[in-house]
Amino acid sequence: MLRKYLTDEMCNRIDLYKNSVTDITIAKNFNMYMSVAGCTVDTDCFVSEVLFERILSNMCNGSIYANQSTLKQGYISLENGVRVGVVGTAVLSSDNTISHLRDITAMNIRITRFLPGVADRVIPIIKHNGRLFNSLIIAPPGAGKTTLLRDIAIQLGKQYRIAIADERCEVIPQNMQCGHMFIMRNAPKDEAMRMLLRSMSPQIIITDEIGTEGDEKAISKLIYSGVKIICTAHGYSEKDILKRSVFKHLIQEQMIEKIIVLSAENGPGTLEKIIDTKEYLNG
Repeated sequence: MLRKYLTDEMCNRIDLYKNSVTDITIAKNFNMYMSVAGCTVDTDCFVSEVLFERILSNMCNGSIYANQSTLKQGYISLENGVRVGVVGTAVLSSDNTISHLRDITAMNIRITRFLPGVADRVIPIIKHNGRLFNSLIIAPPGAGKTTLLRDIAIQLGKQYRIAIADERCEVIPQNMQCGHMFIMRNAPKDEAMRMLLRSMSPQIIITDEIGTEGDEKAISKLIYSGVKIICTAHGYSEKDILKRSVFKHLIQEQMIEKIIVLSAENGPGTLEKIIDTKEYLNG
């Protein structure tokens, strides 16, 4: 898929590590480099300013202006749920919010994978004795939390009405056949959750990378409405996220019932810990 955007030389280097590369960084006037099994692999693929601008234009389908709505949030969405992070110079509006991004200097391509069965270990934790538990998956970047969340959605979607707040089109790529799921793409997570709750009568709402006060309020509302939540967050442990007020409230009020901690210690998706929040708080 990346051959649509990158040179053959770049893609040949990537193919050497295609089963283990997690992200690819392309910066003006530097060699392309990759993250492979937690290590940085440099290449001899030099990215000139001309080549960089051509790749960026390819990823924006020839119109950077038409992609400003996501660029000003720091990313471009490609097909198959691939997200490209970007950095440059932010231009501010009069209200001090970002109007648009200019002079983009680097891109980071996150590789999306679909691994059927990767959620087999955690489904019995999320669903036990016929009961569903509100669950939070914690993992650092590159540890496989979105890949896990994707397979959880697909497996539970065979039995339950699943709604997905997929803000960056990463959980369920647009070309993926996903069964009986309702997917709201390109909307802020908190607003998407509220819209799905109002309109689609879901049994479970799934979303990736929560962390704002708006996310917390939306999750509280859907839980009080009887809908289950399965979500993810960046972090290294439960102690790490408890330092943040959003998660502290959700956990201390036991709205989150199960915490699944992942790492990349033995490769992405390493299951480090399962926490029952009731036992954790009472312990």
